[in-house]
Amino acid sequence: VFSPIPEDIPILEAYTNASLAFYRAATTDVMVDPAAFSPFMIDSGAQFVESLSEALASGYVDSLGAGVTLRPYVLADHRTESTAIVLDCTLSDEQFILKEGGKAELRDLQPRGQIASMVRVGTSWKVEAFAEEPTACL
Repeated sequence: VFSPIPEDIPILEAYTNASLAFYRAATTDVMVDPAAFSPFMIDSGAQFVESLSEALASGYVDSLGAGVTLRPYVLADHRTESTAIVLDCTLSDEQFILKEGGKAELRDLQPRGQIASMVRVGTSWKVEAFAEEPTACL
């Protein structure tokens, strides 16, 4: 457990809000609403369109199962006035299930590493890109 420095708080809030926009889309209509993503992501969620469209076309929706815990932190030596890198060792039981009649199997939360490149746009921070990053959990 750590306390972020004040300069990191807006970065972590933008990362968390972008993650929340993804989970809302993936667990409900499985569609990217650019208006929901644009305050927190440079591409307004476009990087998720293909994967969510495939899930929707196959009749799947994301289930958070036993839950998702975000544990993001900013890499201090990669932060500038206009860019930052966030690593997150997320704990998750996330799984795609059939939208009609599917039921999640509750399992133990598993670590999953993520990285997000962040950029400052005016006075706000936004996610430029999300990616898997196994070393975030080391």
